Amino acid sequence: MYFLSLPFTILGPSNEFTRDFLGFSIYVSNTTNKKDGILCFKDTNYTASNIPEVFTTNCPYHGQYVIYYNERLEGVTYPREYSKFAYNDLCEVEVQGMFNSIQTLFVLIYKHTNVYEIR
Repeated sequence: MYFLSLPFTILGPSNEFTRDFLGFSIYVSNTTNKKDGILCFKDTNYTASNIPEVFTTNCPYHGQYVIYYNERLEGVTYPREYSKFAYNDLCEVEVQGMFNSIQTLFVLIYKHTNVYEIR
């Protein structure tokens, strides 16, 4: 994977759902299990005030799946601004990369899932 973009365009400090996304991670894997994948990004700095409308990151790893992951585990203390529960309610994920020596843009639109297959 060369480049990943997640549009969080509905988010902002006044949106009650912004806190649900804080602390998310991005993995690349050849299976649908994040434990088999490689961590590309882990949010440790975003707040409701500074999470971008469109998140982008570069990831030098290759895999069949891009996994968006977020959690709120019992017994773990999270920053005060985080929501009590984490939700993965993405509407769009863009993945760009070099596949078979041809640059390809993948736009995958799935709702209520957190694993995106690169085809």
